[in-house]
Amino acid sequence: MPPIERNQPAIAGWNLARFAETLLPLISEKSEEAVAKAMEALNTFAPEFDAQVRRGQRAKLGLPDEGDGDAALADDWLALLHAQRVDFTLGWRRLADAADGNDAALRALFADAGPLDAWLARWRTREPSGPAMRRVNPFVIARNHRVEEALAAASDEDDLAPFERLLAALREPFVEDDAQAPYAQPAAREVTDSYQTFCGT
Repeated sequence: MPPIERNQPAIAGWNLARFAETLLPLISEKSEEAVAKAMEALNTFAPEFDAQVRRGQRAKLGLPDEGDGDAALADDWLALLHAQRVDFTLGWRRLADAADGNDAALRALFADAGPLDAWLARWRTREPSGPAMRRVNPFVIARNHRVEEALAAASDEDDLAPFERLLAALREPFVEDDAQAPYAQPAAREVTDSYQTFCGT
């Protein structure tokens, strides 16, 4: 998993701790009691966060139930996408096709299919559901280059048409058809390589 994703739980926990500090006078007039109660609540965050992440990952992987190897399966999939620089949105969506037995579009995203084959063999033992995956893995997201295109047209040319088309596509993010296809494609690698994004942007 990329470092930024690994850091998110700790960052969220730190933010919650700072928020809890502001609430201490409201929790109890006794400082030690307030801190103890706040810590008790804060200590539930990490396991609950992990449980919800794993629940979401199982849904995205199309797994019908909870299994012992789910965490490793999800982590290894994310690591595989990251290592081979596969677009995450399309990777998840094409994985739904693979659940239905069609690997071609998924394989086209990978430079080296060897690690993919090994992972797919593990995943398929869980009998994933392609239709279930398509309900939680969007085909269209608000990609930076499309947002920039819409903003530039609106501000530079007083043309809201690209914005309206993008908005229409985003209203139906799980629909996969010819009209949606242009909004599903990532920007060219030379464009995305120059992007630097930060939390909150």
